[in-house]
Amino acid sequence: MGRLYMSTDKYKHITCFSQLKIPQTLEEVVRVADKYNIDISEYRIFLRLDEEMLNINWAYTGGSFENNEIDIYPFAFVDEESLARTLFHEDYHQKQYKKFGYDNVKNEYTKYERITREAEKSWWDNEEWVKR
Repeated sequence: MGRLYMSTDKYKHITCFSQLKIPQTLEEVVRVADKYNIDISEYRIFLRLDEEMLNINWAYTGGSFENNEIDIYPFAFVDEESLARTLFHEDYHQKQYKKFGYDNVKNEYTKYERITREAEKSWWDNEEWVKR
């Protein structure tokens, strides 16, 4: 399962990689994670930069998998907010896997996705990433 933003308006103008505002590199992922206080050091991060993933009907930005693996998809690089929120979101899923078990979280995907989206919204809206 991947991560899907609620609205695709943000992506409707994106038709190629050159229209993404954030460089599609692991260095940029690390920079944004650090800036937004997201610890990704224990994860294996894969950039899945396939042109077919620019299909607006999908609009996925990332996915979490067992064995501490996180995929980052092209739409995560639309802007810094998208990348930061994607990293937080997938990190939150990884924490759920550790606490409740990977199979349990995947079997109850709708429940855990709702919880994760609410946590992500709160984290972003309340600027919880600010290092105090």
